[in-house]
Amino acid sequence: MANVPYSRELFRSVTATPMRYITAAHQQNLAGLEALRDLAKVWADIPQTAELGAVDVFLSHLREDLVPTPSTPGQWQHIDGNFAFMSLYALSFMDNVLDNPNFSTQTDAIFSGLPGIIKWSQYIYDAQLEDVHQLIQLLSACVQFQNSKWAPTLANIPGGLELVTKLWMWGGVSGSVDAARVLALIIVYPTSRGERDRLDRVVEAADGDAAAIARLAIRQVKKATKTLDTETKQKDLSVFVNVISPLCRPLPPSPHPLHQAFFDGGVITALTRSFATVSRLIPSTGFLRALLDCSPAFPQMIYHDLVKMALRIVREILPPYTVYRSLVGAVAPFLQEFREPRYKALLAQPMVSDSFAPFLATLERRLPAMAQYEDGGREGAASSRCHNIKCQRLNAQLKRCEACQTVYYCSVECQRFDWETTHRKLCQPFAMERPLGHRAKRDIECVRVIAKYTADTNHIRFRAIAERDFLDTPHDQLIPWIDFTCVPETLSIKLVQEAVEWDPNLPPFMERCRSWGVITVGCSRRNGTRNENLWLPAGRRDFWTDESAGELELDLGWLSFEDDTE
Repeated sequence: MANVPYSRELFRSVTATPMRYITAAHQQNLAGLEALRDLAKVWADIPQTAELGAVDVFLSHLREDLVPTPSTPGQWQHIDGNFAFMSLYALSFMDNVLDNPNFSTQTDAIFSGLPGIIKWSQYIYDAQLEDVHQLIQLLSACVQFQNSKWAPTLANIPGGLELVTKLWMWGGVSGSVDAARVLALIIVYPTSRGERDRLDRVVEAADGDAAAIARLAIRQVKKATKTLDTETKQKDLSVFVNVISPLCRPLPPSPHPLHQAFFDGGVITALTRSFATVSRLIPSTGFLRALLDCSPAFPQMIYHDLVKMALRIVREILPPYTVYRSLVGAVAPFLQEFREPRYKALLAQPMVSDSFAPFLATLERRLPAMAQYEDGGREGAASSRCHNIKCQRLNAQLKRCEACQTVYYCSVECQRFDWETTHRKLCQPFAMERPLGHRAKRDIECVRVIAKYTADTNHIRFRAIAERDFLDTPHDQLIPWIDFTCVPETLSIKLVQEAVEWDPNLPPFMERCRSWGVITVGCSRRNGTRNENLWLPAGRRDFWTDESAGELELDLGWLSFEDDTE
């Protein structure tokens, strides 16, 4: 549908006599312009107009040789410009033609006419004869058409990449998402002169101001992150991140000035600050890919403070998030890609390797637990075991505590016993933490599974610690303690009473791991100016005696993860 207002009378008139409008629209006079305007409004909703030659009419007014030059008389410029704009306006509604195999001839004609379309669009933009929204819509229809040759062709047409860049910059921070989407789809293709020429043309379109490009791209990401409240906004952020990634990709033998502008503008900081907000949306936003595509330039950058800052993000900020399904699910499909020559060369560089190697090694350790979680179903083991420490029955008929909505019981008796022993103290904190806020429910569930898996696979080390430090303490009074904020995670033992104490003076922290199995408690402690999130997985009742624990082996293959919709 054209999705523009027009009267029923106009629709009926064009439907009844399409050739009258098509013939008149060919004429270079005021009557022809009026007919072209009417045809432009309704043609996309009347398929027979395309069959009868409406597309040919539009393209006839968009020939390259008709584009005015500065020496052309003004009146001639005005008339031809209006005919061209109305034709561009009409083609901005060409989705029905591009998507219809019956109109392959018309589609081929539009593709052949792209040089004229771009040249006229550039003229209209420069002359500011009309608003540019229709130009953006037209180009958006072109690059999103499911044909692989359109986007690279637009990138190589003289003036095409420059026009797309100008349209993206035209609206500023609050500009069109469609314009950013067009740029993101075109900018990934190198021009006939190579990738460096592509970036040169982008900077040229901004009057040589590389800093302005970097500043706008980063501000769009920041704004989209702050307003991330609907599915539409999530897609907007994805588009803006996809603009940054190819513009930051380094080129040997030396960084492009545009790369320097992005680093000077704090691109890594901007992306990382968005991370906590978008972590459950990583598969669509391409956050990690953008970070990696920026990173090969680190060793060549002359601003070593920026290099150290960016690598510190990878080394210290990202690894703790590998306990979350959203991050592991986003990165797992890329692990094979990281083994390709381009990324292998990056990871082999000393400065980069020191940060990325531990990060990727941590991801590899998480995959078995993640596979266990995915195989366990949507609810996972967290909600399938009675919370009574002396029962722990697996039962499909478990009922949830009404107060905290977090733990489950198989009977009233088990609920009463657990209330008297431990849950009375934990129920209110659990209830307060139940609204998950920005953290996806499946992320919280997955943390519990990873904690249990890590405890099981390290049960021999835990038993050694218990025998060394708690020789005279019954094992049922001990809890494995895992600090996932360290990379690799640290293992220790806590007494039950010490572990379950809730201190109201502890500072708030991002997530709290809820009960699992015997007991699982999350708490926070101060370490200088840093808050540490600590997870206590108790595992099975036979954790301290089962000789088979820690011998888990899984054939992972390549994991696939469904998007969270909660």
